[in-house]
Amino acid sequence: MSTWLGISTALSSLRTQRVAIDVTGQNIANVNTPGYARQRVDLTAGIGVDVSSIQRLYSGVLGSRSRTEEAQLQDFTVTSTALKEIEQVFAEPSAKNPVGFGRLTVRHIAAAPAVDFRANGQVLFGALTNGASATKRVEAANYAITVSLASNEAVVLGPTAVNAVRPFNTIVYAWGSATDGTLALATQRVNAKG
Repeated sequence: MSTWLGISTALSSLRTQRVAIDVTGQNIANVNTPGYARQRVDLTAGIGVDVSSIQRLYSGVLGSRSRTEEAQLQDFTVTSTALKEIEQVFAEPSAKNPVGFGRLTVRHIAAAPAVDFRANGQVLFGALTNGASATKRVEAANYAITVSLASNEAVVLGPTAVNAVRPFNTIVYAWGSATDGTLALATQRVNAKG
């Protein structure tokens, strides 16, 4: 009986070590796999050695921190994407203005149909749709800016006085809602870098 007991004990040890070597091989093979958690074989002694369990080695603190950082990264990614889209709609011109000229930009951000932006009664930018922006180099001067529906001379906004002068970019925004009766003009002046 003792010979068979010795052989049985040795056999259980060999089987257990085989499982342990397989788990170690998986750990080595997956060392660079994202999200893989290292595993450990738990052994129990009795008549021979048996595998009681295979556990994943996982740090709750590191896992929590990883999830927090991933969520923050996703938030920054969404914010970055939104800001890039806004920059595409409202690109800031950086070309230099020669002496005697200014830069005039108009931005149609109103909930309204296509409009014409007029400077001193002449169409400067025609048929701009919602979300559109346009820029033009103009002679340095004072301008009365008005807005009318596209191809219609009836003024729906303005006049607002702007002074286009070097080195600035004068920006005129048409904003608000036509249906709510909240249409308005706003102006801004930024340095056009030269």
